[in-house]
Amino acid sequence: MYLPTITAGCQFTLASDVRNPLYGKEGAAFTFGPQKGATPEMVEELDRQARLFADQSARHMGKDTSQQPGAGAAGGLGYAFMQYLSASVCSGADLLLNLIRFDELLKDTDLVITGEGHADSQTLMGKLPERVMRRAQKYQVPVWLVAGQTDDAEKLITAGLPGQINLPLKDWLFTKLSSQKLPDKIYIAGSAKTSKEISIRTFTFIMKTTHLLYTSAFLAMTPLAVFPQGNQSRPNLVFIMADQFRGDALGCMQKEPVQTPNLDKLAEEGILFTEAISSYPVSSPARAMLMTGMYPTANGVTGNCNSDNTPYRVELSAEAICWSDVLKQAGYSTAYIGKWHLDAPHPPYIDTYNNRGKVAWNEWCSPERRHGFDQWIAYGTYDNHLKPMYWDTEASREDFYYVDQWGPSYEADRAIEFIHKESSQSDQPFALVVSMNPPHTGYELVPDSFKQRYAHIDVEALASQKPYIPAKGTPEGDYFRTHIRNYYACITGVDENIGRIIRTLKECGVFDNTLIIFSSDHGICMGGHGIEGKNVSTKNPCESR
Repeated sequence: MYLPTITAGCQFTLASDVRNPLYGKEGAAFTFGPQKGATPEMVEELDRQARLFADQSARHMGKDTSQQPGAGAAGGLGYAFMQYLSASVCSGADLLLNLIRFDELLKDTDLVITGEGHADSQTLMGKLPERVMRRAQKYQVPVWLVAGQTDDAEKLITAGLPGQINLPLKDWLFTKLSSQKLPDKIYIAGSAKTSKEISIRTFTFIMKTTHLLYTSAFLAMTPLAVFPQGNQSRPNLVFIMADQFRGDALGCMQKEPVQTPNLDKLAEEGILFTEAISSYPVSSPARAMLMTGMYPTANGVTGNCNSDNTPYRVELSAEAICWSDVLKQAGYSTAYIGKWHLDAPHPPYIDTYNNRGKVAWNEWCSPERRHGFDQWIAYGTYDNHLKPMYWDTEASREDFYYVDQWGPSYEADRAIEFIHKESSQSDQPFALVVSMNPPHTGYELVPDSFKQRYAHIDVEALASQKPYIPAKGTPEGDYFRTHIRNYYACITGVDENIGRIIRTLKECGVFDNTLIIFSSDHGICMGGHGIEGKNVSTKNPCESR
């Protein structure tokens, strides 16, 4: 089937704020490559390859759109749409502003505050703040810029976008912007010549936002910026993670016959993100992204931390800035309990069952690599859920111990101890991570009491309700039928121990001042779509940890 056949009768519109061509000194490589970490040599090579591709494409297609404005958007994706799909181009910012009827809002507005993460001369090349400014200028409405980082400040100010808003307004935005009454005046800091008080009648706030669910940007910002400072108490943080917990495997999602009453209540009282995805559904890379907010290519954890990848230095760097480092610096008492999986094993390998043979997995985390966590009750990637192992805070590499208890239950016990201890110290907030291994592979390693809750399930009937589950007698279809009951049992067990932690927070009187976040590093296919595990790049994905 040819692409023209598929797209026959379709019209494509490319909504883009980027006006750069595909190649050349104003092209995608030279403009955006350095922002993404490309060296000058890499930029030259990327630009050369883009030029060669465009030349060949022009000969084949009989047209050349490589120099049209917007061809360099998204690293050249704009060119692909224009060259192969004959897409028209419009301003993404203008499209958004038209949809919200921005011009009508401006007629009764005294001030517009716009912004982006990093503002520089590129901001003036058709990005949202620039389009907001141009429209506001027609109505003689002042526009101020909020930015986490600013370069080329004088260019921005000259164009009509004064630089960063100062801290008093920043604090006001985060703490007062909810339902509270707007002040009559606020102080805005631009350049030395433009700092002033502005009387506000109508306040319009337009900002490009990127929702960073389960990343350091979300976790680190919350206790430090969103909540009141000074005499008011900063919130505690309890971050709970389970390994291979499918997003659909919650009772409240009504997609799986699974019992999760505690997580259901948490979702009902809080916020449930139903479209969150794991950008890299493999344990170590996903965990490193959760800790740093950076993609694997930036944080160095491009695969699982095991002996196969150790020669390539695949592990979380001690110099990486994690949200836990930020909270520790901000005065939080911190603890990590459970699975870590961010340190590379090295010989002589620790004598555990999963550290023998061709690939070693489990490794101790030395104190200088714990990224701000004071209390440490954790392990690398030991998977025997009914007899887990741990290193305590002061233990050496050789001083690990085993526990005759299901992992999530023991970890909840230790989390409860920590909460009891910290809740009595009202002068210091705490941040606690509980990283449970189940429902990771080894589904059968779960207490019988949880298994019994799913003994009644007609697995064949369940499989028939899911068109993506292969037929009985196929490897993947049989994998689902063999393991699904135990998988649900693991999930219910995790939920029960989360409930224990929540009840402790309430008993200790700190529940109302505690942020509770539950996440997973990734899901698991369980035989669905012909895949047993989650790492589709491996020959046997179910063996990937």
